[in-house]
Amino acid sequence: IDTIAFSVDDNAAATLRMNVDDIYVVYNVTMPAVQVLVEWKNILFGMQGDTYYFSPSGISLEYNTLANATIKSGGNAITGAARFYNQLTIGTDFQVFSLSGSPVGQTYPSYRFDSNEVTDEKGISSHRSIIKGNNALFWFWKREICRYDGTSVTKVSLPLDVYLTVDESAEQYVVGAPYYTRNQLWWTWRRSGQTVNDRVIRLDLTFNAWLPVSGLTTPTVFRTTSSSAEQLETIDETSRKIYAQNHSSNLSFVGTSITYTLELPPMHIPATACEWFFAWLEWLSNSGAMTIQYRQGDTLLSLIAASYTTAETMTMTAVSEYGKNRIGEWSVWVQMRFQSTATKMELQPPFIVIGRPLDASFIRVTP
Repeated sequence: IDTIAFSVDDNAAATLRMNVDDIYVVYNVTMPAVQVLVEWKNILFGMQGDTYYFSPSGISLEYNTLANATIKSGGNAITGAARFYNQLTIGTDFQVFSLSGSPVGQTYPSYRFDSNEVTDEKGISSHRSIIKGNNALFWFWKREICRYDGTSVTKVSLPLDVYLTVDESAEQYVVGAPYYTRNQLWWTWRRSGQTVNDRVIRLDLTFNAWLPVSGLTTPTVFRTTSSSAEQLETIDETSRKIYAQNHSSNLSFVGTSITYTLELPPMHIPATACEWFFAWLEWLSNSGAMTIQYRQGDTLLSLIAASYTTAETMTMTAVSEYGKNRIGEWSVWVQMRFQSTATKMELQPPFIVIGRPLDASFIRVTP
């Protein structure tokens, strides 16, 4: 990067006007336009179609037209790549490869890399979705999240199958970012029919737990640090930050009160309809109110599509309200969630939900 400096010596109160038409740099030979760009072993790799191009080691601004090779993907285009320790992981729509080798002792552009197929049963849908965590790579493929440990690719998102409604025509917009302060991985994506990313999921690596997020719009995340503090931001709004739990500003988000939500997994007794009576829970005293909500359905699919109903609104400082919350509905499936707005809620597990099985002739009619 060059610096252009200028100075003006003028005692008069004059105005200096300068017009720069264009500033650009041209190399003798440039790397072709690519869709995926990644650095590995101090080499800049660019990938387009099933071909990867590479620069000399330590000199990313140079390129030789002979410095390229193809992967044996049957013509499938490369859709993502990430360095992973001593290998470069490359994915297409239906394959994952590992690239290994070293430029040491070799003369550019005659670098030799060994390409090995890891699997032809899964691939990578979005280059931006690849995240490293717990000594593994995670990424989106179609409507699932995969984990790569250096030798094999496995699906890890089975509990989320009904939640990961990714627009298959916009898979390239799936974006991921690590949040190491909380030991979490975040992904955002858009559902079918949406023009912006409107869904978020978090993976807690400590407890191997999936944590959904609600209430965020256009949540394209980017990891950065400020004053040695880690933050997640949206691409176009620097004030949208994720604060530490005890930060004084953690109850609002861009001037809007945050609604905190804890959603329990769906509950049911296999092949049995129940009358759901009570949800038993305990919480610590905090100023403000907490709502206890539920939704129901005769199938898991109808449950996910159903809206939540408020069972009760609890004042968290009122001792008389500790304990039971009545549901009073008949269904095969039920799901609970708890919410508070602009105030903390500190819940104490376990959560106990009581239901009584109904006879086999029961058919629920939604009121």
